[in-house]
Order: sequence, then C-alpha cells, then structure tokens
Amino acid sequence: MQRENRDKKVVNKISVILNLIQDLIRFLKRNKVEMLKRVQHDVFFNYNAFTLIELLVVVLIIGILAAVAVPQYQKAVEKSRAREALSLLKSVYQAAKAYEMANGAWPESFDELAVEIPWTGNVRWRESSYIRDTRSNDLWSLQLYKNRGDEQVLLGRISGKYEGVGFGINSGGAWSCVEKTAKGKVFSGKTGDYCVKIMRTGTTYTTYSSGRYYSYQP
Repeated sequence: MQRENRDKKVVNKISVILNLIQDLIRFLKRNKVEMLKRVQHDVFFNYNAFTLIELLVVVLIIGILAAVAVPQYQKAVEKSRAREALSLLKSVYQAAKAYEMANGAWPESFDELAVEIPWTGNVRWRESSYIRDTRSNDLWSLQLYKNRGDEQVLLGRISGKYEGVGFGINSGGAWSCVEKTAKGKVFSGKTGDYCVKIMRTGTTYTTYSSGRYYSYQP
C-alpha cells in the first residue's frame, strides 16, 4: 500500500510539472508575435526586452525538463497500470490455492475458481501444452499453468510497448517478474528494461528456456 501511494505521488508530481511546461509552451505560442515585436523594438530603440538568445534559452530549458519528466511519467503510469492487473493476479492465485487445499490438485480451469474474472478473451501470452486455461483483455493475458508439480498463475503483456513481459506466482507463493524471450509473446527490449527499471526488481535473474525471471516482491 505504501509503495502504491508513493507511485501515485510520483505520477501526480510529474503531471504537475508537465502541465506547467505545457502552459508555458502555450503562452509562448500565443505571445510569440508580441515577443518578436519587442525584440525588434529593442534592436532599433535599445529598450529592455526579450532577445532571441533569451527565448532560445527558455525553449532549451523546457526541452530539458520535458526530456527528464516525460520518461519518468511514462514509467510511473506503466507501473500503476501493471499494479491494477497484478491485483487480479493475486486474487486468482488465492482462489487457486483455496481450490488446491479443498481438492488436492491445482485447478484446470478458471471456471473452477471462486473469483470473478472480467476478461473474456483467449489471447495467449505463453505458449505451452501445460497451459490449462487463458483469459485476456486488450493488454494482459491471465493463464493457469500446470506441469507435474510446477503449478503457477501467470500474467503476461500481450500488446503495447512492453509486449512479452509478465509475472508469475507459483503454488508456493513465490513471485517473479518475467521478460520473455521465447514461447509466445516476446519482449523486444533490453535486459532489465521492464523488471529492473519499471518494477524495481533486483538486477539478478535466472534464465530459463522461455526468458529471464527476476525475483519480485509486490
């Protein structure tokens, strides 16, 4: 909860900065004719006014602020978006564990779980014969994985800039952040671009046949 509140505060602060930058850009656009007249007036009459150099410095400062603020804003938004999907992943995992305790086996279908899943698509994030069921929306794919004692609930990104990344919770409760390099949707970014830079995992990962797996603590 503290991490979520901190992320929201970061998004709010960056939003304020971006709004200020946008307001300044709009002001400059609206007043550029008047400013040019003042520059001309200064050249001919030696009055104090904005010079072209001063205007260029202002534009340069705006560009630097935008270059710093926009990427941080995008990362904060992406992390917030992921946390919404992770909330569903956690609920499904808890329902799967409850099913396992009651029936002695990992579920074969989401329909067997006492949890409502609002997603109705069937686009797969991971391709495997051990995938028992899949539900998806426009961005994410939720999957049940079952392979001889290796049971997991998976959540993977199926579209957008971060297609191919995802998360998993095994039957023992261990979380992982995944940058998948094979077997379904593939992440085209560099190592750590999502799990380390966005989700703030450690830099250490384990390589499996399907991709890079980082230990993750939500």
